[in-house]
Amino acid sequence: MHWVFLTHAEGLWRDEAGLVRLATFPSWKEVWEMLPHDHCPILLPALVRTWVKAGFGQTDFELRVLGFCLGLLLPICFWVASRIMRKGVPLLPLALVALNATVIRTGDSFRGYGLGGTLNVLLFALTWQVVQKPAFLSSLLASLVAVLSVQCFYQNAFFVFAACIAGVVVCATGRRWRSALWTVGIGLTAAVSLIPYLPIIRRAQDSYLLEKIGFRFSLGWETISHAIDFPLPGFKWLWVALVLLAIWVGISTTLRSAGPTQDFVHREVVLFGTTALIVCLPSFAIFLKLAELPTQPWYYVPLMAFVVVCLDVVLSSSSKWVSSLLAMVALVAAAIAYPVGLPEMKCRQTNMDQIATRLNKEAASGDYIIVHPWYCGVSFARYYQGTAPWTTLPQLDDHQVHRYDLLKIKMQMEDPLQPVLEKVSATLQSSHRVWIVGWIPLDEKPPPYLRPAPNDRWGWLDGPYSQVWGAQIGYFIVTHASRRGIFPIPSANCVNSFENLPVLLVTGWH
Repeated sequence: MHWVFLTHAEGLWRDEAGLVRLATFPSWKEVWEMLPHDHCPILLPALVRTWVKAGFGQTDFELRVLGFCLGLLLPICFWVASRIMRKGVPLLPLALVALNATVIRTGDSFRGYGLGGTLNVLLFALTWQVVQKPAFLSSLLASLVAVLSVQCFYQNAFFVFAACIAGVVVCATGRRWRSALWTVGIGLTAAVSLIPYLPIIRRAQDSYLLEKIGFRFSLGWETISHAIDFPLPGFKWLWVALVLLAIWVGISTTLRSAGPTQDFVHREVVLFGTTALIVCLPSFAIFLKLAELPTQPWYYVPLMAFVVVCLDVVLSSSSKWVSSLLAMVALVAAAIAYPVGLPEMKCRQTNMDQIATRLNKEAASGDYIIVHPWYCGVSFARYYQGTAPWTTLPQLDDHQVHRYDLLKIKMQMEDPLQPVLEKVSATLQSSHRVWIVGWIPLDEKPPPYLRPAPNDRWGWLDGPYSQVWGAQIGYFIVTHASRRGIFPIPSANCVNSFENLPVLLVTGWH
């Protein structure tokens, strides 16, 4: 499935294009200064930058080879964690997560979610190793992975916290205070490594104000269901059942009277996994609530990876009938995953590279290109090299990464589209063509008026403003253009629904 994705994903969609551009700025100083415009710390941009500097990132396919390698780290780390913690086979993690279509597409893409989940799994196992056999080298290795984890994905701090709390609880029950101190040191090292990001996080909050629509747990459950309802609808309830079963097994095992040494170690690993599970779920939920940002299915990949490894260590060592049932469920899920997930692996990540290739040839220097919504300008900027001028709605000065700060300035203007409308008018009157990349409503009804932000009822939310800007261009075209029609951009394979854009060709003036 990883190979099929590698050979079919093709171009980089806007989130990937933005991160690659961020990673390849001329200097490390510029990379650091632009970090507030992306969702992740320095680790993934540093890996991409190193890959490109080594001469392997000159084409999209060469970049995707890096994603392919990073994506394969997750099943490898599942095996490593299973061998460290219980010397078994990670059937459940492999079947429910490693073969999950959302996880594969996410892990092989240039976002921090996949690699972040991989590092969480490795951190979980190494923390357990420190709890059992504290030593300088094992603590150093666990601390290094903890630092890499939070340097990959800010939210991973909650999973580091959960693993360390679980370790401290296990050490406290056995009165192994030295091990507890080593475990606390892992978390503190990761926390200290995030201190340089405090100014960056503060700067980012001012821009991400445009995206804060509030977080509702009902919508969050609906979103995560898209990720965990694989390979068949209803698998989300299997996840719920496994979490509840693991908590019950963990509590009952911990309360059982201590037996031989082997049973004591088993009880400790079950306590470790159960505590981490109980801590990570509400911690991550609280983070989502406080962040107030909308989520997508791939946002939950780090959570899925951490939860499933907790389930693995807790449930795999329970009664024989539970172990047999889990093995059957894992084998059935694995058998279904390939035929169900294969079509999704064959989808392109974007059609923007195809659009730009066509416009490089078709658009003349006197034409005008409009890309809508504005954030799609990031991927268009990567691939378009033609002579025709282009813009987004509204016109922004920089499309290398997602510049919410520039968008915020435009939202405070009375009529930010006026330069664009004047350019469209001049282009059509001079018998040149206007190309519109993206969906716009073509309606004879005038669009609603929105007061400059935050004075309208939508406050700082950018979505309503973007919709109205698209409607303004659509209304202008309906009332002033003579001819319009869809310019075909055929694709041999399906295209990622998040960036599958049409092209509208507009000519003539009346």
